[in-house]
Amino acid sequence: MKYLAAMLAVLALSGCQTPEPAPETAPAPQPARQAMPAPEPGDVNAGRAFAQKNCSTCHAVAATGASPYAPAPPLRTLHEKYDVEGLAEAFAEGILVGHKGPKQMPEFVLTPEEIDDLLAYLKSFE
Repeated sequence: MKYLAAMLAVLALSGCQTPEPAPETAPAPQPARQAMPAPEPGDVNAGRAFAQKNCSTCHAVAATGASPYAPAPPLRTLHEKYDVEGLAEAFAEGILVGHKGPKQMPEFVLTPEEIDDLLAYLKSFE
């Protein structure tokens, strides 16, 4: 009888056991955050305004159209011949361009902010 009571106790207790919790699943991996590229220095609109004021008598400064002075290339094409970023030094020191013709490009010495703005405008054509 003791054996039977012990068996009933074991059976009764085994039914009362709480099931083991399911193993926790790892949280779904989050997509890697892409580092945002640093914004380019300069203001395209300020660069456009600078070009309109200082360059448009000879160069085409818009996305279309011919230069008013034929030997002066449109500004939108400068990136095809030059590394635009490399023009920063020339703009800072005073850009001199000699070409044949009755007009010569005046020497310009730009401030760092004007350089950033003009380069941003020229890069907008790339």
